Amino acid sequence: MRTPHRQAIVESVVRTIAAGLPAVDIGNWKYRVGQEAIIHVRIHCPKATTSVRFLFDLNPNSLSADYEVLICGRATTFYVIPQDVVARLYDDPRHYKNNRHPAIHPIRVDVVAHEVGFARPGKREQIAEYFNSTVGGHA
Repeated sequence: MRTPHRQAIVESVVRTIAAGLPAVDIGNWKYRVGQEAIIHVRIHCPKATTSVRFLFDLNPNSLSADYEVLICGRATTFYVIPQDVVARLYDDPRHYKNNRHPAIHPIRVDVVAHEVGFARPGKREQIAEYFNSTVGGHA
């Protein structure tokens, strides 16, 4: 849901990720950054501001972008994950399940450990290199 608070965070993060390139909202939580890069933005703003673990869903829309952007509660905590990494997490045969929607694969991001949990049994991947990065590089 796009509340004014969430939208302000998303816009701030998109500006940071774009690093001076134009960024255009193309709908469905996607933005075109520069001439070619498409980012898909996910935001999780829990009620507890001390959260270190954030839940997100990967879905087919996630796979249609060049980068999946996971915003963890505030504009200063986000990951810009390339599509090949997102596809690997999504396609893992032991991915976490969503029983109501088989095409949705839940993940859990830990911002202290900079890792994403995505499959059983306790399968995780380090994502520190994508923390607060820009499209095509690091901030």
